[in-house]
Amino acid sequence: MPWQSALNNLDYFYLMFTQTDVYELLQNYTKKQVTPLFEHFKSITEDWSRVPSSHTDQYNQVNAIRFACSTGVKECQNLTTGWYRQWMDQPNHNPIHPNLRSTVYCSAIATGGAEEWDFGWQMLPENATIAIEADKLMSSLACAKDHVLLKRYLEYTLDASMIRKQDATSIIVDIAGNPDGQTLAWDFVRKNWAHMFTE
Repeated sequence: MPWQSALNNLDYFYLMFTQTDVYELLQNYTKKQVTPLFEHFKSITEDWSRVPSSHTDQYNQVNAIRFACSTGVKECQNLTTGWYRQWMDQPNHNPIHPNLRSTVYCSAIATGGAEEWDFGWQMLPENATIAIEADKLMSSLACAKDHVLLKRYLEYTLDASMIRKQDATSIIVDIAGNPDGQTLAWDFVRKNWAHMFTE
């Protein structure tokens, strides 16, 4: 519970400080704090080979991976990229545990490039029948760092044949929550406000 509470509040600080000189200091500080938690879960899951037994540990494992990867813990990024690559190699068999999918998708897409993003996009129709899985993929595509990919995704929200109207707002909000997408989302909303308002 303390970790969950801390991370919920840190998300707000990240949102406020992303465009300031404080951001790098915040990243370094939180990376130092979360690394032991990441190592703890590596240990109790026997090098990520099993799921923790208690529900609170299962939730906290998600916290550990999400924050370790987002603060730049290289071992975490390699782990999530490896899992995602296994799925890319066998699209009909997703080896990523359902608890970890949102976090792993987001980290792998953020760390990767167009290939990882395009794969996630291609898998959306495959998962459209399972709303929760489709939502995980849609929000994870907003984690990209590449401005070209984020701009493309924003443009898709204007086309109902690409993104359903009811999903467009959440995608724009997700991109705005990404430090690399904040300015892009703001510029996009201002530019397309008339269309968005009428639609």
